Amino acid sequence: MEREQASAEVAGDVGWIEDEPLPDNCLAKAPPIAGQTEFTIGELSREFGVTLRALRFYEAKGFVTPRRQGTMRLYGQGDRARLAAILTGKKLGFTLTEIRAMIFGQDGARSADSLRVTREKCLEQIRSLEKEQLHIGEALAELRRIHAGLSAETTTTDPSTPPEPVPSP
Repeated sequence: MEREQASAEVAGDVGWIEDEPLPDNCLAKAPPIAGQTEFTIGELSREFGVTLRALRFYEAKGFVTPRRQGTMRLYGQGDRARLAAILTGKKLGFTLTEIRAMIFGQDGARSADSLRVTREKCLEQIRSLEKEQLHIGEALAELRRIHAGLSAETTTTDPSTPPEPVPSP
């Protein structure tokens, strides 16, 4: 377990462990499941598409605190909601430290300082993603230009080959 945690951390409290792809419906607050108040590690793993190792990592970091029944971990609705918030934060590019501050504020202990940090981090992440989007747009334009040139060459060397369609923006 300690070795897993050590390999999962990169720069102190900022590292991530590799999960399976996030589900598209991963929201900051998971809607409660009617009648179900506790969840096993396997149920949460399947619901959110994360590994058992990831859930244990979040437990070790104090993000979730399952109740123990023998060797079984039983997670409550609060743990489930925090896991949804963690995965949403991860999807948006926030660090665990930033997510911790956001969750702390979300759990009702919102202070002016935590709110300020959250607003600033959101704006910072928006700027970062917009910059990344610009670079991706430039890369796509260049790839489309290269593809068009290669398609023209193919048509010149073999007129019977129809040009491949280029995905549009």
